[in-house]
Amino acid sequence: MLLMARLSNVTVKFHDKVFLSDFTFDFGEGFCAVFGESGSGKTTLAHVFAGLARIENGEVYLGEKEVGDISPKRRNVSLISAQTALKKGNVKDNLLFPLKVRKLGDKETKLADLPNEFLGKRVEELTGAEKAQAYFSRAMIKCPSVIIVDEPSDILDGSGVQELWRLATSAKVNVLWLTSDVEQIKDFEGNIAILRRGKVWASGSALMLKSNPPDSYVATLFGYNIINGKAVPPTAFFSGKREITVNVNFVSKVDGGYILHCHYMDLPIKIFSKDEIRGEFSVCYDEAQVIDIGH
Repeated sequence: MLLMARLSNVTVKFHDKVFLSDFTFDFGEGFCAVFGESGSGKTTLAHVFAGLARIENGEVYLGEKEVGDISPKRRNVSLISAQTALKKGNVKDNLLFPLKVRKLGDKETKLADLPNEFLGKRVEELTGAEKAQAYFSRAMIKCPSVIIVDEPSDILDGSGVQELWRLATSAKVNVLWLTSDVEQIKDFEGNIAILRRGKVWASGSALMLKSNPPDSYVATLFGYNIINGKAVPPTAFFSGKREITVNVNFVSKVDGGYILHCHYMDLPIKIFSKDEIRGEFSVCYDEAQVIDIGH
């Protein structure tokens, strides 16, 4: 069984700024996707597990072991981020670098499953998907307790991010995937944590959070409009009896129709329409599709 990472009552602050506040969460086992907007505490979370951030109080666990007093080199955590970008040279040199630093094992045997053509490529010659393979192979080479992926879009193009996601979700290893791109987690069937203001704001599967958002913030992340304190999906319009008047700011084309980006009582809302509509118009929505939420 995979043993995942968890924090218990961890606080991280620098001078008067608090980055994590009494943070307690068990990230489960296997793959956990963590979403948070800029400043929510994602990178601080990564640094806490990697041993790169000083904590004021609390406990840090990798599996059953408390590692708060263990140095970064001895934690056996692999970090994929802009801070650990691939270096100049070929893929083989990059993959062997963590082993040389830590003087670990038989270096060459750890590369046996990778083709020589790939290992010999220079970093600047790699496609997005090949870069993802290089990053993931380098992370896996020391058999880590957990791999932390922090903002993959900072180091990979779209195809590279998709390939890294595929590799990370299919491998038998613990992975914390930290992202500010909500599109990366919207359809994920596994464990999701949403960070906000230095805490876990909500958690669960995407389906659970989408079908039963706990508040307006989470509802908005998953594409709902907030109207009169209720969550209204973009597809609920042009049916039902509840009428509102909106003003269209701009229109974007999507499969099967258009998204009308509107304003209603100074609130931004999105409406799915089969037709392109502009200007001010009245529209009904189906209250049967509306979800009651907290605030």
